[in-house]
Amino acid sequence: MSKVKQVFGYLFPLAFRFRPFYFTLVFLDFLLAIILPVIDVICPKFIVDELITAQNIKKLIGFVVITAAGNIGISFLRRVISENVEKYDDLFSNYFVSILSQKVMEMEFEKTENAKTLNEMMGAINGMSWYSGGFVGLVDNMKGIFISIIVTIEVVVIIALNAPWLFIMVAIFVVIENVFNAKENSIEMKYYSQLSTINRKLDYVYQELSNVKYGKDIRLFNAKQLMIDKSESYSREVIDTFNFEANETYKIRFIKNIFQNLSSGVSYGYLGALTMLGKISIGDFTMLLSAALSMISNVKAVVGGCQELYKKSCYASNYVEFIDKHNRIQEMNTCSLLKKKFHCIEFKNVSFKYPNSEKYIFKNLNLKLNIGEKLSIVGKNGAGKTTFIKILTRLYTIDDGEILIDGKNIYEIDYEEYIRLFAVIFQDYKLLSLSLIDNITIGKEIEENQKHKIEDLLCEMNLFTKIKELKNGIESNLYKDFDENGFVPSGGEEQKIALLRALYKDSPFIILDEPTASLDPRTEYEINKQFDKMIHHDLAIYISHRLSSCRLCDKIVVFDEGKVVEYGSHEELMRNKNGLYYKLFSIQAENYS
Repeated sequence: MSKVKQVFGYLFPLAFRFRPFYFTLVFLDFLLAIILPVIDVICPKFIVDELITAQNIKKLIGFVVITAAGNIGISFLRRVISENVEKYDDLFSNYFVSILSQKVMEMEFEKTENAKTLNEMMGAINGMSWYSGGFVGLVDNMKGIFISIIVTIEVVVIIALNAPWLFIMVAIFVVIENVFNAKENSIEMKYYSQLSTINRKLDYVYQELSNVKYGKDIRLFNAKQLMIDKSESYSREVIDTFNFEANETYKIRFIKNIFQNLSSGVSYGYLGALTMLGKISIGDFTMLLSAALSMISNVKAVVGGCQELYKKSCYASNYVEFIDKHNRIQEMNTCSLLKKKFHCIEFKNVSFKYPNSEKYIFKNLNLKLNIGEKLSIVGKNGAGKTTFIKILTRLYTIDDGEILIDGKNIYEIDYEEYIRLFAVIFQDYKLLSLSLIDNITIGKEIEENQKHKIEDLLCEMNLFTKIKELKNGIESNLYKDFDENGFVPSGGEEQKIALLRALYKDSPFIILDEPTASLDPRTEYEINKQFDKMIHHDLAIYISHRLSSCRLCDKIVVFDEGKVVEYGSHEELMRNKNGLYYKLFSIQAENYS
């Protein structure tokens, strides 16, 4: 039961700190649940005996009132508690999802692009949802086991005192039945791992089908049928998996049902014989039969509940193990960047390859970036330009070598402090369906006088007039996901907002990784030229397939197959007519002449 201990040991303390009153409700429900069976088993005996003998009408009425009042009152209280407990299901679900989401945002970035990690994440999500019933489902399962244990003890005492042989016979059938339960549960667990991968594919297709941002592509390329076919294919895989599971378990369930019916039949037969022989009264028959059936169901509930709890805990353990495995990025001997001025960033014999790949993107890369320069990184597709930025910003961890800032290894610098050094606009940047100001400030609280800084930046990017015309100005929502009056920016306006976000961060190092690639060359050059005037950073790095931005830079680094093949100014590199830069620039110049 190590899985059960692992899951509850992690989840319970978090849940108790989050919503302690929930556990009070659970305990009250537990107390009521163990009282009710005693009333239902014992009181009917006295009612039946009084009906047959008609000895005391007051006693009969008293037992009827106790039984009815007990059932009605306890059932009512349990329903009230249940309705309140149900409210906690979504609360706990959202709470543990938020913990998982935070963990995903904090884990090493390269893991978020790894299929194995994504499968583990889907297993964690499913493991804490319908597979296990979530935290409330796990607690209900545990509570049910303890209720069944107490009730079993109650009815066993009643049976043992009045018909000990009945206890032995029923116990034998219960043990046999639960052996088959264990086999059935082991089969279900086998198919669970298969469903995690299939469900991730299915969830992806359904999300994309309902994502309005892909509407144009789906309609114009008539991709609707492709997506529907994929969803049907993955759905069939899910159904087939359940069918395979059912085919393996139906024989076990059939045999299990036989023993269930036999145990009931033996109880009826044995108690009926005792009654006919005059060894017990009809009231005793009623009580003992009720106790025997309760023992059968509750022992089965205990064993089945334990098996179910183990199974659910195995599902939920995917969540716990995912959280434990992907701990926050660890720092070794972290130090602080005490000084504000920097001199150089140096790559020394840096090697990097993607996880589960034998091919190196960089092998013994050496490069020095001088602070105070504007640098352009160029090269053919696949040359390693974006990967270079990702390892510089610690989204990826290098395999060998060192990256130094003024002699300090970047992995020895506090991570939170390190990432504040960089403002990066990637080609696949994302804007949020939130207010414009939230997109620029990323939700940071700002003073009223700081809004002037944002307005100044909007003016410099020729966006101020457009934004001022909006009903809510810079508080206007981007897109119409949550606001029908939301501002839907054009492609160029989106890119300007992304650039403003980077400028507002006011980091010493700014990087543009082809954020304007979707614009025409002339517009891209004008934006880069305008942006260049606004940059007052210690280091600016431009990456672009189109080389117009190179003329704005002090130095140019040319990558080819993970190596630096040229380094210098535009004028210097253009003198080498056999160089890669000269060839790339000349081809583009011909196309735009």
